[in-house]
Amino acid sequence: MRIFTLISVLFFSYNVLAQITTWQAPEGFASNKYYQVKVNGTPVPVFDTPVASYAVFDFSGEVSVEVNTMYNVRWVDIRPLRTGLKPEYTGDNSFRFKLNKPENLSLELNGRIRQQPLFIFAGKQETNQPSKCVLEFNLGKCG
Repeated sequence: MRIFTLISVLFFSYNVLAQITTWQAPEGFASNKYYQVKVNGTPVPVFDTPVASYAVFDFSGEVSVEVNTMYNVRWVDIRPLRTGLKPEYTGDNSFRFKLNKPENLSLELNGRIRQQPLFIFAGKQETNQPSKCVLEFNLGKCG
């Protein structure tokens, strides 16, 4: 019983300590044509360009990044290699890995850097948010 209680406390404290902020994409910009990304189960918008896809989120603590793709995944290179991040393959078209600090990553499937790599921009969770005295300027809006 003690072991179960300890495991439960560790599991729930892990999820409570990790905070995630995702950014909504303007209408028509986000796509899941090539990739779907989730961080601790929270969907993250993926943006497609003609040469690459990318996902942006901020976090604190340790998070699990899950990637599903339309491609058959034989192996994944997570660059820069100095991070030492290794994917855990969860299916023919999916894998996951853990992050515990902000990183800008390039995920290259099956050694094909020129075939729609996925860039992940994982930033640090903002702790000192602006006060209410911040002026916001929006293009094309008056007043």
